[in-house]
Amino acid sequence: MTIVEAEAAASQIAAGLLDRIIDDAKVSLSVADAPYLSSLPEFARNPIAVAHDKLREIVEALLQFETVCEDAWEFQRIASGLTQAEEASRPYQRLRFVHSHLEYLCTSFDEAVMRFGVCYNAGLELLSADEEPVDVGSLTPGIRSNLQAAHGETLPNVGPWYTASPKSAEFPFLNTPRIASRWPDEWPSFAEFYAEADKALTREIQRCCEEMRARSTSIVLAHGPAVLELVGRHNTIVRNFQSQNHTP
Repeated sequence: MTIVEAEAAASQIAAGLLDRIIDDAKVSLSVADAPYLSSLPEFARNPIAVAHDKLREIVEALLQFETVCEDAWEFQRIASGLTQAEEASRPYQRLRFVHSHLEYLCTSFDEAVMRFGVCYNAGLELLSADEEPVDVGSLTPGIRSNLQAAHGETLPNVGPWYTASPKSAEFPFLNTPRIASRWPDEWPSFAEFYAEADKALTREIQRCCEEMRARSTSIVLAHGPAVLELVGRHNTIVRNFQSQNHTP
């Protein structure tokens, strides 16, 4: 099995595990206010309500970073069309929009993964689970911090010119690539420069998407079984109390 095939297989297993978690969560966690609580004995309502809320947080956090990952792949699909679009916006504005949204997705993914780690650890402690807590610091991928501003490789010294503020008195050279009429003769052509920057940014989007998918798959495979067990245990407790309460 090749690396690509192994990654695809792992991703498929993780997707199947997520489907099982969602199916089990539908039983008692799909509604925030837990309407089933009214059917439980009074002494059981508060601890089960606390467990309900914490498990909902864990499942929501798990699904949140997976959702951001899906968003990133969809963004990759449309990004090339945005950068090449024949619209009123300048090439710089189009590239900056794409890069800014990529930054947002990377930040959202990092935050969602961190939230999952915090919720997961709190849930394990609350429910007295046997699983070891996760190291939130190592769990967080830092995709945002790894994000590199792509720029024309023909001008490596220009730096991240479309990630800086539109006007910079301290670094006036950053303004130059934004306006064709100011393009220095000694530089490669305006069109060549932007084509190179577009290719570099496209590669960066691909890298970020692959990193998100790999991290998402790894987290689901490592901690999804424990989440599935906790949700299943909660469902069993709720069903047992309900059946006892309705016994003549």
